[in-house]
Amino acid sequence: MKKRKNNKKKPTKTGGDISYTVCGEFFPEVYPAFRSQKWSRGMEDPLDTEMRLFCSCTRWAFNRLQEDNSRPEIKKQGQGTFSINSRYCDDAILKAKAVTESQTELLELDSEETEAKLARAKKKLRWAEKDLDRAVKANNQAKIEDFKHTVHGRKARVKKLADKLDELKVHRDNGTIPKVIFGGRSLWKRVCRGRVSREEWRQARQDRLYARGDETKGGNPNLKISWHNGEFTLSVTISHLSEQKRDRQEG
Repeated sequence: MKKRKNNKKKPTKTGGDISYTVCGEFFPEVYPAFRSQKWSRGMEDPLDTEMRLFCSCTRWAFNRLQEDNSRPEIKKQGQGTFSINSRYCDDAILKAKAVTESQTELLELDSEETEAKLARAKKKLRWAEKDLDRAVKANNQAKIEDFKHTVHGRKARVKKLADKLDELKVHRDNGTIPKVIFGGRSLWKRVCRGRVSREEWRQARQDRLYARGDETKGGNPNLKISWHNGEFTLSVTISHLSEQKRDRQEG
């Protein structure tokens, strides 16, 4: 993969020197000569297949972690289920674990924020009810109708926040987390409203790879950035094809 576009340069001071972080995009230039008949979908590029398998493994690992399965068990089963190499599978587990940990931290913050919102909503409801009472005493039919709508809306708001707070308290008491929507909750809501296609949402769920660097292995075994002839290149391990090659050799 060759880096073709530099978006911006951000200077960063390191000691007495100035280094630059270059933000850019990498575009695939070379693909393997064949696709996996077992794992690819239609004319899907091998890199897209690898990303889809990795993201599927991440979601699957997340669910297994909720069932208290151990990391070695998940790793062993995940490699066979998704045909990605050991390191990709392990990194998918770590990403899934990070999601769980972040949601646990957000649970407390979300509870505090919801409590504050509920208190404000109740205060606004009391104000609206007082306005309605004054309109009734004055026999002002126009204002009565307006304030009835206002009270109705604010009661619905209070109920919604109270229900959410009760749900968060249940999770907090039971040591669980709210349902996680991979691909983004806001994007999924737009899908439900018909504003975004399901295909766009699916793409958001399967458009990434993650790999850790390892000093003992000379860097990152799955993603390698190199400098050649004045350009950066990014090499990505397509592990599901590596498994296919091995199967062919053994056969």
